[in-house]
Amino acid sequence: MKSIVRITHLTLVLQTLIISQHDAQKEEEELRRWKEENRPGPIQLAPERLGGAVSLAEVRQRQQVELRQSKLRKTLRKEEMDQKKRQAEEEENEKKKALQREKATKLEMRKKQEDEQRQKLYQDDKQMKTEEFLQRIERSSSSVSMAASSSIPASSWTKSHEYRDTRREEENSDLLKKKEEQRRKAEILEEKQKQQEEDRKRRTEADHRRVNMAFLDRLEAGSSGRVPEPMTQTPESTNVWLDDDDDDEPQ
Repeated sequence: MKSIVRITHLTLVLQTLIISQHDAQKEEEELRRWKEENRPGPIQLAPERLGGAVSLAEVRQRQQVELRQSKLRKTLRKEEMDQKKRQAEEEENEKKKALQREKATKLEMRKKQEDEQRQKLYQDDKQMKTEEFLQRIERSSSSVSMAASSSIPASSWTKSHEYRDTRREEENSDLLKKKEEQRRKAEILEEKQKQQEEDRKRRTEADHRRVNMAFLDRLEAGSSGRVPEPMTQTPESTNVWLDDDDDDEPQ
């Protein structure tokens, strides 16, 4: 009995599904016919030019112009940055050069003061030695005249007086000649030493200038990227750099 009821129920369900499917197909067919009947007709548009008012050649030309302008702006920015960098380097080099010139000026002034002091000491010492030498000559001539006068007999006063006067004149003449000769030798020696001192001073100043110019050339070569020429050192130039290093040491 239950199986009959189940079969009957399934049959009813199947019939319902068939009817529903048939109705759906019918509705779908009606919808298709309605779409066919209400399909819009073809659209008629007036022909017109598309793509804007600029041609392709003009667009490409504008792109090339913009590209060139962009490259030019980049180049100008790079040149401006390079110029600022070079200007900063030049200012730094100028500061170094000014510092080196100041050191060279101080060194030259110190050397000049030392030379003047040595020259003054030399003149004082030479004058003192010259005076001592002249005093010794005068003392020796006085002792000789006194010894000669003491050896003359007292009876021949007139002859001794004449002899003493003659001797004194000869001694004075010899003394004047010796003084003149000594003065001439002293002047020659002084002139020779002065010439030697001037020659040494000129060589020292020339070495100072050469060393300073070589240093400035190395700075300029370093800033411009050139290879500086090797500098031949002399004892005076070595002393210059040693003195310069001494100036840089803290006091």
